[in-house]
Amino acid sequence: MRYSPGLRGGQGQGRPDRTDHQIDVGLHASQGLWDTGGLQADWSYRHLFAASGVLPRKLTQAQFAFLTTDFIAGGHRAYVRLKQVFPLGFSVTAGVEYRTLVYRGWPAVDAVGNALSFDREDKKLMPGATLRYAHSFGSFGLTAEASYTFVRQWSNSADYDTDGHLVAIGLSAEY
Repeated sequence: MRYSPGLRGGQGQGRPDRTDHQIDVGLHASQGLWDTGGLQADWSYRHLFAASGVLPRKLTQAQFAFLTTDFIAGGHRAYVRLKQVFPLGFSVTAGVEYRTLVYRGWPAVDAVGNALSFDREDKKLMPGATLRYAHSFGSFGLTAEASYTFVRQWSNSADYDTDGHLVAIGLSAEY
């Protein structure tokens, strides 16, 4: 369980904005299926105690992009992932994630941009896979990974009913 007391900055008065309280609850299970493979399953729910205080504020696009949906959307999240470890430091993870998001206080809009009489709600399906390579050279470690995720989002707000492909390549070193 995680409790977030909200964003700081109560209109410049040095007080936290109490309208952004939320609580997360969830369950996680992992099970080895054979010597080099295992399964993970996870479910969580985020409850927002009120509509976010961020929505009525005039944020720049950069501020809004940095915010993400953590403070403005609540709902369910569930995923199942299968991981297989191969010799020589390779592994593959494949799975699917499903989310329902409710944006309290954020009105849905039609295709023309007119606000509707109900809040925005999204459902998101994200199947994906990651190939990872990790190797240690004494006290120095190197990790490379490539991942692909297909995102399909159904929304009652026309601008957010969409799909897309996410591709990521990462390289990291530890010393």
